[in-house]
Amino acid sequence: MQLLLLLFFILAATLQEDDQDLRESSFHAIDNAAVYQHIASRVDWDGLVASLPSLGKWELEYALDILGLSGQIRYLPILEEYAHHTDPEIRVWADDAIENINFRLKHTIDPQMQGKLTV
Repeated sequence: MQLLLLLFFILAATLQEDDQDLRESSFHAIDNAAVYQHIASRVDWDGLVASLPSLGKWELEYALDILGLSGQIRYLPILEEYAHHTDPEIRVWADDAIENINFRLKHTIDPQMQGKLTV
């Protein structure tokens, strides 16, 4: 639970940060926590989703990956929008996130896992 709280504060601070390099580094750290600590499915990422339009390209790479790791079906419509983005790299990242959610849905008993922390 402490890692989830730390993640919550890091994401909240990241979304308010003006320094682009610091934001990207923070997103990288959050993505690593999601990957290596397997916590993405335990967080409500709606705050991140709301900020997607304001993110830079390389921040968006991490954000889309995090949403994919969440395994949360409710993020599929947003990811579908990015799957039709004008930038081909962003389309690939969105497609990867969609595949990740679909895989997790197929291999998880409860894809909308309980005990989420709202970010």
